[in-house]
Amino acid sequence: MDFNFLGEIDNMKLTEKKLKQLILESLEARKAMAAEISSMNLPAGSPKVSHHQEPEDALAQYLERGRPIKQLYRKYADHDFLRKLICIHYTDLKKLHSFFDRVSPRDELSCVAYKGGENFKFSAPLGVGLPCALALKGRITLLSNNSADIISGKGGWYRQHFPERTRDSGTNKGVGVIPDTSKIAGPDPSYVLSEEDWNPTGFTGRGNEALLDNWSVFAYIVEKDEHYDHISDLIMMGSIPRKKIYYDTEFNTMLRMIR
Repeated sequence: MDFNFLGEIDNMKLTEKKLKQLILESLEARKAMAAEISSMNLPAGSPKVSHHQEPEDALAQYLERGRPIKQLYRKYADHDFLRKLICIHYTDLKKLHSFFDRVSPRDELSCVAYKGGENFKFSAPLGVGLPCALALKGRITLLSNNSADIISGKGGWYRQHFPERTRDSGTNKGVGVIPDTSKIAGPDPSYVLSEEDWNPTGFTGRGNEALLDNWSVFAYIVEKDEHYDHISDLIMMGSIPRKKIYYDTEFNTMLRMIR
């Protein structure tokens, strides 16, 4: 009798059992987080709040919601899983020379997040200008499958309206909306607490959002030769940190190889 074959079946059963356990644990964590959010009676917010109020007033509400939401996220999230993710922040290539003077690693950045083994697609958001991408590692303070479930606002707004706060502790971003608790705990969850919740939106590009703190850059990603040359020149002049430059296709190959 092929005892190795029986061992493989046992391992398969254990794997299936472990998977069911992980899914159940993920659901219970999301239910617990949703219950705590519901008990706080925080204002749900609106994705259009910044269009109807002065930015400072809107940002104060963002911060009011953001701190307790991120505290709960830290409590319930699987941080071992989060540490494996690669975050991408898009910025304007024309302003890259001053990026590291304007922004500190203590400033939370809005990013899109990828798992190893996925396909990377260069897809900068509207308004970035001439885009380049920064590949980052750091501490994820909040992650959603859809950026519409966070709406954190621009980091520059916080630095402009709360200069003392950002100077002392960095730019901590808030949230413009809080998803309905049924959506947080439902089958297609808003927040990603663990790998079992992973279901990022986006057809032409990645549509999730990760708020990233204490970050560091490990690569620059570009689409065109002239953009590659421009970043090379900035590195040679000492204007930006010396890190590897990838074309988007090269980065995609690297990401797909990560497990």
